[in-house]
Amino acid sequence: MNTLILRILTQPHLMQAVVALALAGVVGAVYWQVISRPFVYDDWYILYSIHTHDVATTITNAFIPFDKLIYRPLAMVYYAVVFKMFGLNPVPFHLLALVLHICNSGLVAFVLFRMSGMKSGAIAAAILYAGAASVHLDPLLWLVGFYDIAGMFFLLLSFAFFLSKKSRLSIASFAFALLTKESTFFFVGVLVVYVVLWERNQFRRLYPHLVVSVLYAAIKTMGKSALTIDGAHPHRMDVWGKHITMNLESYGRWLADSLFPSIHNSSLLLIGGLMILILLSVIQSIRSSGTTHRLLNPKLVMFFLIWLVVGILPVLFLRNQAARYYAIYSLVPFLFLIVYAISLVVPESRTAYRNALLSVTVVVSLLANAFYVNSLFARGMNEVVTADGRFHLIQKGEVVNTLHSALMEKHPGLPPHATLVISGPGLMAIGKGIAPKFWYNDTTLQVISLVEYYHLKESLSTDSLENRHFYFLNFDSSSTE
Repeated sequence: MNTLILRILTQPHLMQAVVALALAGVVGAVYWQVISRPFVYDDWYILYSIHTHDVATTITNAFIPFDKLIYRPLAMVYYAVVFKMFGLNPVPFHLLALVLHICNSGLVAFVLFRMSGMKSGAIAAAILYAGAASVHLDPLLWLVGFYDIAGMFFLLLSFAFFLSKKSRLSIASFAFALLTKESTFFFVGVLVVYVVLWERNQFRRLYPHLVVSVLYAAIKTMGKSALTIDGAHPHRMDVWGKHITMNLESYGRWLADSLFPSIHNSSLLLIGGLMILILLSVIQSIRSSGTTHRLLNPKLVMFFLIWLVVGILPVLFLRNQAARYYAIYSLVPFLFLIVYAISLVVPESRTAYRNALLSVTVVVSLLANAFYVNSLFARGMNEVVTADGRFHLIQKGEVVNTLHSALMEKHPGLPPHATLVISGPGLMAIGKGIAPKFWYNDTTLQVISLVEYYHLKESLSTDSLENRHFYFLNFDSSSTE
């Protein structure tokens, strides 16, 4: 056994294969239940937009920036192509997202190893990243999660190419990241910090990335600004207000929660404990003789602390919306700092003990995350009572499945231009009525709530009402009427 382990550790390609298999195993074990989940919420808007246009038109429109708040054309290309290939089958979308998440975890290991030289630490952080369900579960549960999963993929790929001195590939990957999710814009700041700390004489390597950033910013000015849109809009940004401190507190809790998640709101005590761990690790790294721990690298600590803060900036100023998965861009530095602190706590001569401590941390975290995911799925419709910062996509998925079954049982067929009246909750989960247009293959179908139906009765004449075909579904008790 020792000979086999030694062989794995000394052969890079064999080691990479083992790490890849381990990451795939972690992702499969923690997230396997997402594969069969239906489209929910915002997914339906995107799919309907693609369904009502041809692929060429969808892709062309995606790259036109005018009058748009959200400009993510590369993601729209992906949606259009995969939808054209697989239609309303959500399984391929989920599988591709899971594969991309495995790739992201592998890139985390590569980047951290190149930055720190810590093989075991980089692998531990990558496994923790792969299993951090409190951050990753929502993006994996719905179609629009591709924005952040793919945005992180291109960001990490750009950094990996940059560290490998492959500038052109790094620039292209960074451009792809920007065209997938706006939040990745912060990454150019991370590169600036890296060059300032380690490659001051090669600052020119950054010029193309800066040019790409400026060009992207110029394109974004052609659309709407998050600073000037309606104050109630979920993407409204304000650079001043109490929402900033509230967001700081929330993202701090949610990052800490990524290690040992709870189905209830996480506690600030966990953040305090992790900060104490980092402080003690630095103190422990200073030997009584005055020498410094071999692993202690102030530049490395500074770099990841800056990345941690800068990664949150794109969402810190959102006034009306905060979500756990927005913390994805600060998750890598956070997890590395935790792993780094654990490594510094252990004396240099105790390598085996350090690896054992990292292994225990990883195993306990993975078990906690697996339990977290299973608990959420077990709650199903009752998921809404769980921790803050989530979109309750499991509950919405249950609503979609239940509504679909109830409709097919009560109204297996509807005539053209029918009006479907749904009482009770559920319209948001089905895209405010878009999903039934797919289920009945009828773009003329109108779906309204019971409240909207009563408003119609008050505003329309008796003759107009009699000329319309209304079909009712009471979702309150999952029964029809």
